[in-house]
Amino acid sequence: QISGNSLDTIRQQFFSDRQDEQDLEILLTDEELTFLVKRVAKQLNQKYQSNQEQVHLIGLLTGAYYFLAELTKHLTFRYVVHFLKITSYNGEKKMDVVFEKNALMPYVEEKNVIFVDELIDSGSTLQTLKKLIPHADTCCCLSKGKPTQYVGCDFIPNSWLIGFGLDDNGEKRGYIHLMVKKMDQEQRKEWRLKFQQWFLNETKK
Repeated sequence: QISGNSLDTIRQQFFSDRQDEQDLEILLTDEELTFLVKRVAKQLNQKYQSNQEQVHLIGLLTGAYYFLAELTKHLTFRYVVHFLKITSYNGEKKMDVVFEKNALMPYVEEKNVIFVDELIDSGSTLQTLKKLIPHADTCCCLSKGKPTQYVGCDFIPNSWLIGFGLDDNGEKRGYIHLMVKKMDQEQRKEWRLKFQQWFLNETKK
């Protein structure tokens, strides 16, 4: 944690004046998430630094709005923001992804397109979208080990995550920290140690 405060202290401060559910633990603090956002922005700025044309950022609703809002604060190239409503659910044999295909048609011929998501879980959503716009880049803040071109952290645990745009039955998207629900405490501590070592290595680059 960048501030030097313990996760327990940060958690207590966050919930001190809240009336909603509190059976959540912090996986990543808001400061750590900001670092990941800036890491993605740096990658994109390097890719598009010499680009003279507009880049179309397509945020996948509803989750990506928070990440995209933070990401654009740090971008140094020309961009336009768009949003695409996506619904994913488990079908009988695969993950079904539902969206209005006509909404993407204006960007099929655009040279610079980036799909923006806050979390890559199964990867099926971006795979489906890439079939329509194969040349589009993809970026996310968090990934559960699924490949993407530009990512903040790609070893997020396969747990129930809440906050930073991720909801709990439609609620809690605005939590500034990334929270985890029903994760074994020892596993969380082990993951935190792994993240902190990775973080130290990244800050030295």
